[in-house]
Amino acid sequence: MKFLRLFVWAVSLFSFLNVSTHAADNVTINVTGKVVASPCVISPDDVVKNIDVGDAIPANDAVGPISATQNITITLTNCPSGSSSVTATFSGSQSELLPDFMYNNTAATNAAGNVGIVLQRSSSSGLGNGKTYKVDIVKGENPVFNMQTYAYSKGNSSPGDISTSIVMALEYN
Repeated sequence: MKFLRLFVWAVSLFSFLNVSTHAADNVTINVTGKVVASPCVISPDDVVKNIDVGDAIPANDAVGPISATQNITITLTNCPSGSSSVTATFSGSQSELLPDFMYNNTAATNAAGNVGIVLQRSSSSGLGNGKTYKVDIVKGENPVFNMQTYAYSKGNSSPGDISTSIVMALEYN
């Protein structure tokens, strides 16, 4: 009888342990994230650049540059040590004539006819809508974007105002 009680007690204990093990649920916790490069500081004079390509540009029947080239420099400072490069992506109203280089003249009133605005790297690489320009960040130096712009006749240009807005979005690596 003692053996039977011990057997019943052991079976009951085993059943209890077995039930409690089956009653437990597993919980999975997934943790995700992403560390990104911190931004540099854009020099205050470079946050908005107003570039004047001239006020006395003669209308021109030929296709080509019609204004003097204006240099543009965008300087970044205080780049964190974890950043290795910065890539600018350009966007604006793209010209169909030279889409890799040129933006449409979007002057709201009295727009010069058949005129676009060229934006390019100082090395002549076009910076049209959707184009990128990458600059490496060298420790101890400020990254600089060197560019130039000028008005461009699409042929048979007519007098009027020249204007466009180009956004330069920066991404840090």
